[in-house]
Amino acid sequence: MKSETLAHSNPASVGVVSREGSRLVSLQEDLNRAQDKVNVEGIMISPADKKTPIVSMQRAVFDSTNDRMIGYVGLAIKTEDLVKKLENMKTQGLEQSFYSMIDVKKRVYVFDENMENANQNLELPDLIRQCDIYENATETESTTYEFELPTGKFVGVSYYIPKYHWLLMMNDARSEVYTLAYAMRMFFIVFEILIIAVMIIFSYLNRKQEKVNQKLLSSVETVNETKKSLNTAMFGDILTGAGNRVKLATELTGITDAKANPYYFALFNIMEFSNINTAYGSDTGDSLLVRTAETLKETIPNGEVYRTGSDEFVVVIKSENGAPRVSDVLFSVDEALKKLLVPENVRGLGTLYPKYKVAAIKKNTDIDASVITILKEMTNVKGEAMCGMIDFVDMTE
Repeated sequence: MKSETLAHSNPASVGVVSREGSRLVSLQEDLNRAQDKVNVEGIMISPADKKTPIVSMQRAVFDSTNDRMIGYVGLAIKTEDLVKKLENMKTQGLEQSFYSMIDVKKRVYVFDENMENANQNLELPDLIRQCDIYENATETESTTYEFELPTGKFVGVSYYIPKYHWLLMMNDARSEVYTLAYAMRMFFIVFEILIIAVMIIFSYLNRKQEKVNQKLLSSVETVNETKKSLNTAMFGDILTGAGNRVKLATELTGITDAKANPYYFALFNIMEFSNINTAYGSDTGDSLLVRTAETLKETIPNGEVYRTGSDEFVVVIKSENGAPRVSDVLFSVDEALKKLLVPENVRGLGTLYPKYKVAAIKKNTDIDASVITILKEMTNVKGEAMCGMIDFVDMTE
């Protein structure tokens, strides 16, 4: 039993056998369950040319009685750009990380570092156990796990999408992920046993730096943040509490309703941030980052804040039923800028006058991480932002 292509946008694909045997039987079962709805197979290698990664979707065609399926029509969306973005998207300190996605119902790869694995059955016991965990899950959730390969031990964080039974996984070598965790654990053990010893060690490591006590308190505060789950470490910025670039890219990938409900994006870039660290110290720089994130959260309450670079933040605002309006968004962005431009007295070092580059856009199509590039280009052209003069572009179609 096999399925043969009767018509195709690529004439060379007409007459090609796209599925047969168990793969065809599985597809028929999915289509019968879907009835008059679209069946999404997920990301896979194109059955037509056997090499292009695509998102495959089909809808069944029934006979005049609607009792017997006589064929199906399909649509394929190329996903090479998505897979390449995932492959190239690295988090600082996790340079060895890699992405995979599996279908927990079918127990096959949706995509992997090696795209030839797409739609291949899972063989690793650890991945099969993940399927057992999520097989009957009905809500979106994230968790961490560990597994072992011939090449070594790995740690991963997974994000489950129940609508399609997909499990997106970001994996990295255990040694790389736990380097910081091991260091912090040792720090706490020494701190709890003898705080004087900690102060001596810390003073030795930082003998060339000033204000050792202030550094110690700042480090303890940062260390406390690292006690959060691995999921937070993967998707959040430890210093500011904002989401990170990986979380932003992941959440933008799942947006499906932007056509009816456009999104606003605003970028705040701290100008001359490296000079601030040099002139006022890294503690002051860290304080400015935290202050920026908190101000954006407080002043733009309906927005999600992400730290997408060492000195830049992106605020994402989803509209619903026409609200908020452009004027409302620009007012909130302008209010945030006013608060951020307030000078700050740095003890013993003078007054810090922070400056920002700010830009905002509105989009309802092509919602992905490329919005960061668009905003950066706008701020590079505009330069320093002035209150009441926010650079804004409506890019809705």
